[in-house]
Amino acid sequence: MSLATATAGFRARLPASPGTLALLGLVGAVTAAVAALGRGGLVGAAAPVLVVAVLWIVWTVPLRWSVSVLMTLTLSLDLSDDAMGKWHTPLAVLGDLLRQNLDKVFPGSGLKLSGLETLVLVLYAVAMWRRALGDDKDTRGQEQTAGVLRGATLVYLSGLVYATVLGLASGGSTKFAIVQVRPLLMVPALYLLFHLAYRGARDHATLAKVVLVAACIKALLATWVDKTVAPVAMMRKWEYSTNHGDSILFAVAVLILVMHFLERPDRTRLLRAALILPILALGLLHNHRRLAYVDLAMAGLAIFAISPWSGWKRRITFSALAAAPVLALYLAVGWSSPGGAVFAPVRVLRTVSDAKVDRSTLYREVENYNLVKSIEEAPLLGRGFGHPFTEHVKGDSIASVFELWAIEPHNAVLGLLLFGGLYGFTTVWSIFGVGILLAVRAYRRAEVPEDRVAALVSMSALIICAVQTFGDHGQFYQQWGVFMAGALVVAGRLAVRTGAWPRGRAVEPAPRLAGEGWLARRHALVALSGPPPLSAPQAAVRPLTSARQEGR
Repeated sequence: MSLATATAGFRARLPASPGTLALLGLVGAVTAAVAALGRGGLVGAAAPVLVVAVLWIVWTVPLRWSVSVLMTLTLSLDLSDDAMGKWHTPLAVLGDLLRQNLDKVFPGSGLKLSGLETLVLVLYAVAMWRRALGDDKDTRGQEQTAGVLRGATLVYLSGLVYATVLGLASGGSTKFAIVQVRPLLMVPALYLLFHLAYRGARDHATLAKVVLVAACIKALLATWVDKTVAPVAMMRKWEYSTNHGDSILFAVAVLILVMHFLERPDRTRLLRAALILPILALGLLHNHRRLAYVDLAMAGLAIFAISPWSGWKRRITFSALAAAPVLALYLAVGWSSPGGAVFAPVRVLRTVSDAKVDRSTLYREVENYNLVKSIEEAPLLGRGFGHPFTEHVKGDSIASVFELWAIEPHNAVLGLLLFGGLYGFTTVWSIFGVGILLAVRAYRRAEVPEDRVAALVSMSALIICAVQTFGDHGQFYQQWGVFMAGALVVAGRLAVRTGAWPRGRAVEPAPRLAGEGWLARRHALVALSGPPPLSAPQAAVRPLTSARQEGR
């Protein structure tokens, strides 16, 4: 092949559109400017190219791939204030980029959205553009979602609007109102994103892998921090090694493995559970969050209650009855035992329920009392977001380590009843009931083990999020929003798939050219039919204009 032929072939493959050339020129100019400002720094010079490359990949690949990567990063990256703010990995800057406002990561930028919120908006734009062009990359084979979730989401949003407007109208702080409502808005935002991205049962395995990979990473990180970093840094155990939200991650990951094996016991699932469960157990142990065990207990009781009386349920029941006398003796001895690793589970149970032996539990009881007394001041309408609760009884002060203690109570259920009143609490909390109802109905109708596992895990995730909301202001952690939205989408699609909820009316596609959406169809129709007819004034002016042009 001659050089001229090769050069001609190369030129033929180059993009010649003005938009592409303008984009390449813009990237080159920005790269040169960044390199000049950064005095030739490699990272700064490469950043614009990397950003454009990532955006091109997101624009090209199926939306579910991008969302899965984003959720893996959201769940697995640590933050600079993890481990009590004493230690973090070098990758914590990426975790902060996803969670914090961008103006904190990039001072002076004025960007008030977090990295996660910004990327969600970018992925919305990708999904909407593909639908406009008729690209079925994301919609091909997508299952229907129970229509009741659309109404439940709107009702949920109405409760947030009510609490926000009420609080601002009554003199509440705009800053505090934003802090309170912002994490709650992530549920409908992520629900819509998951609804657009995932197809249904075919993506359940992908979602499980995302959760398990992230849980293993965080479990190993918690173990490393607790065993090596904490003793050296403070000569004692820290209160938590990663963060409170990881209790949700660990509990859901454990249930995925256990329910997969119980619903379809085989060697592969047994081996998978035997390899991964010890890692997750280390994460639960070394993160020191007692509520994680309560999460597992409440979800386990719910699973046990709705499961049919056969198989594993019968074996567990008979084993528990046989071991009941021994368990009762173990609890009685361990309840009064001052130490010993053997009775560690009993001590955890006692510290959760007995304020006399745990200062943290005492603080929560005082806080709950103050919340109840504050609710009595406005039992129907509520205070609205932007207001703190009233401290009727003075407890331990945590203002030095937690500035927002009065607007982010640990018991966010009572907090929601205080701030949202009867209407706000009912509308927001109802989404838990709708999601659990759909998951339970889908489980009863499911015929294959994979669908039953998905239904049980989605139900359990909603229960775990509710427990975290009650005990440890769970909604202020990103894990809460991710699992709430994911569980709702899975439960809603499973309910329709299994026949537990009526299928919606199928929308007939409008007549169109093959492979083209409404935007492309519009341009094609204009090209075929010619320009639109002129109005009377335009028709009168048109001959004069044509005559002038001919005279020239």
